[in-house]
Amino acid sequence: GKPRQVGLPVLKHLSFTGATVKPVPSIKSYAWKDGLPAPETKPIVLLGLDGSGKSTLWENMQRVASGDDDSIILPLPSPSTTPAQCEIAFKGQKLSILDMPGARQKRRHWADGASPARSIIYLIDSMDDMRFELARQGLSDLFEQNQDFLGKKILVVLTKAGNLFERDVHTTIQRLHLQGLETMAIEADNYDHIVKILEYCSSKRPKALSTR
Repeated sequence: GKPRQVGLPVLKHLSFTGATVKPVPSIKSYAWKDGLPAPETKPIVLLGLDGSGKSTLWENMQRVASGDDDSIILPLPSPSTTPAQCEIAFKGQKLSILDMPGARQKRRHWADGASPARSIIYLIDSMDDMRFELARQGLSDLFEQNQDFLGKKILVVLTKAGNLFERDVHTTIQRLHLQGLETMAIEADNYDHIVKILEYCSSKRPKALSTR
C-alpha cells in the first residue's frame, strides 16, 4: 500500500533541556560554566556533527520552556564554534543543557562536555546521508574512548525528519547501526516535539512517548 509518512513519531525517547543563555567562555577546557551544575540540576549535553541541528533545537527549547506559544520557527543559527549553556525550570525540575560544537577540530572536546552530563543527546541530520558514516563513527569513538558513558541516558535524535516516511526512518536507523540505542525522529522547529523532549527531561525515569 501507500507508504505512511512519518507524523514524526517518537520511536523511543530520552532526555534534553534549555533557557537563560550562558555562553561558556573558556574554549580550553570546554567545561560547564562555573563547574558542575548544582546537585539538584539535571545536566544534559547536545552532541553531533556541525549542521546537525543542535543550535536550532537548543534555541527553540529555550523559547518553549519560557512559555512562548508563538511560532518557534527560527532562522537557522550558524553552527556553534564555542560551547553554550542554558538553564531552565520546567515542571518543577531544574534543567541545564550544554550545546557542544560539532566541527571536526572541536569533536575531541566532546568528552569534556559529556563527562558531567546525566544524559547525552546525539543529533544526526537525517538529510545528510553523505556524512552518516562520519556521524556514526563520532558516536562510536566517544563510547569506545569513554566506556563509562554507556551508563548514562543516551538518545540519538534524527533531525530534519519531516519529509521521511516511517520506513525511511527505520532504514536510516539500521544503516547507522543504531538498533541498540534509543532513537527519535523530529523536526527541531516542531513545538509538540520540543514539549515532549522537555517533559521527558523533567521526568524521573525514562518512558516511551509518542507524538501520535
